[in-house]
Amino acid sequence: MSQRNFDRLSLLIAAALFVASGIVVTRQGAPLRSRIDLWFLSREQSSLIMRDWDDIVSSGVHIGSATREPTLLIFFDYTCPFCGVLADTLESSFVDERSAALVLTPSQGNESARFAATAAACASEVGELERVHRYLLQSKEWKEHLDQSALASRAHLSSKDQFVECTRSSVPSALLARDSLFAVKIGLTSTPMTFSRDGKLARGLSASLKLLR
Repeated sequence: MSQRNFDRLSLLIAAALFVASGIVVTRQGAPLRSRIDLWFLSREQSSLIMRDWDDIVSSGVHIGSATREPTLLIFFDYTCPFCGVLADTLESSFVDERSAALVLTPSQGNESARFAATAAACASEVGELERVHRYLLQSKEWKEHLDQSALASRAHLSSKDQFVECTRSSVPSALLARDSLFAVKIGLTSTPMTFSRDGKLARGLSASLKLLR
């Protein structure tokens, strides 16, 4: 084979390899393509969260320090076991130092999840969130019988009547509707998902725990 033909063949092989590598990278589901898609999605989600940050944290459910502005935004479901682990870590690590806003996102069709989110929303409304939040995470009794009045008694709420009245009002439904729409807007697929005020986003328990360090 002449040098000219050899060079031409080498060029054709290189071109074929380049095209093949491009197909592998851009093919739906390819590892590198998936990472690239996730990076762009994270950028878009972070931008949307930053834009709506003040509106979301200005009202709703806050945990941690009562005197500090929230530095974390957590998409949270009380029936999600990973959310429970994250909540335990939050309580033990910075309960008096930082505050987090919870975006209540009960899984669709899960009656227990919506019941718990309703309880948290109303507990926040009547100033009893700490007790209800801890009770929902530590007890399984409420899952056996979804009764807000019984929950208020078992969690030893001092404002039981106001709490129960709230659960029967439009207050929790309005908050859950707002949080659900926000979750849809940013394309939430699972909980927990944690976002920090400085623009860092973490999906899942492991990444969220790293973000707290």
